[in-house]
Amino acid sequence: MLDIQHPSKTEILTVTKLSEKIKQVFTRSFNAITVVGEVSNFKAHSTGHWYFSLKDEGATIACICFKGSNSSIKFKIEDGMQIVIRGHLDIYAPRGSYSIIVSGIEPVGVGSWQLAFDQLKAELDQMGLLDPIRKRPIPLFPKKIGIVTSPTGAALQDMISALRRRNQSVNIIISPAKVQGDGCELEIVEAIHNLHKIPDIEVILVCRGGGSIEDLWAFNTKEVALAVASSEIPIISGIGHETDITICDLVADLRAPTPTAAAELVAANINELMDRLKFLNFQLIHKLENKIKGLQRILAKFEPVNIINNLHNRLSHEKIRLNLIENKLNTRIDILLNKKLQITSIYNNKLSDLNPLNILKRGYAVIYDDNNNIVSKASDVKIGSNLTLNLDGGKVLVEVKQIINDPKE
Repeated sequence: MLDIQHPSKTEILTVTKLSEKIKQVFTRSFNAITVVGEVSNFKAHSTGHWYFSLKDEGATIACICFKGSNSSIKFKIEDGMQIVIRGHLDIYAPRGSYSIIVSGIEPVGVGSWQLAFDQLKAELDQMGLLDPIRKRPIPLFPKKIGIVTSPTGAALQDMISALRRRNQSVNIIISPAKVQGDGCELEIVEAIHNLHKIPDIEVILVCRGGGSIEDLWAFNTKEVALAVASSEIPIISGIGHETDITICDLVADLRAPTPTAAAELVAANINELMDRLKFLNFQLIHKLENKIKGLQRILAKFEPVNIINNLHNRLSHEKIRLNLIENKLNTRIDILLNKKLQITSIYNNKLSDLNPLNILKRGYAVIYDDNNNIVSKASDVKIGSNLTLNLDGGKVLVEVKQIINDPKE
């Protein structure tokens, strides 16, 4: 319940005096509040201050988060975001309006660190910086290596030990940078740029040892991400422990689970290389032997004895094939010949039926006149004419005595 001192009935207050009394009461009663709501009308002013409204279904209240307070907030404030704010109520007397002066902001449903990580990851992905296609191969045997890390950290000593243990000939260039605390991301960016000024550096290791998410946060900043992504030299990122994943890991050309692992990835162990060379030599000899044996088998086919045997086998196969073709051809010819004989027999029978000599056997005669022309009509014959009748078995000479015309004529 508000403790308001009521003025006496006779006291007359000015507007300013009344506003001051109201401000005293409200600022004393609401000097430490926590409010949840939805962000709207967010604006980041050029001065660094944030202005926005916090609303729910029933009301809206103005909020101000000054630069000194919002500098520690890692994630981006966006309209529509559900947040919880901490602060105190303030009244602006000249306008008689009130607002919340915000000292802290937390997102609803997810931690602020995780939200900031997800927001930056999504932004870099949209820029194409997380695309695996843009990642470059790491040199197999680099002679000069650059390292960006804290010069006083244990991670650097572990990396140097691993590099020297595996390859004594590698040249190590250390570009020191603070890897924890305010402003350390700018030192990391500068350290990366400084290594680009040194000639012949073939790969850069950006590393630091384990720690909390707050300790590793410099490697989750946009400044470091852009410096790593734009590096002209391939970069291996080895941040924290194996379970720690940073934005730097995502944009680097290769991620190592630890700083020591990064050193081991870039510096090949001499003994391991010798073993690898022996294995490759064995594989090469084995493949060459198999190749030679294959060529020998091919050459053996061209020896005279083998050529003759091959020709004999081929001739035998061709002979068998020709016999099969001959049998098939003979069978086909027989079939066609039988069909033709059948057709010929049918035509012979038809011709036989049409043979005039065969007609004579049935009692018919062929009549010729004196000029040896065939007589086919009675009108062609005259009385007294001599005709020759061809009958089956001979000819008969006759003289026409009478002509009897067909009544139908």
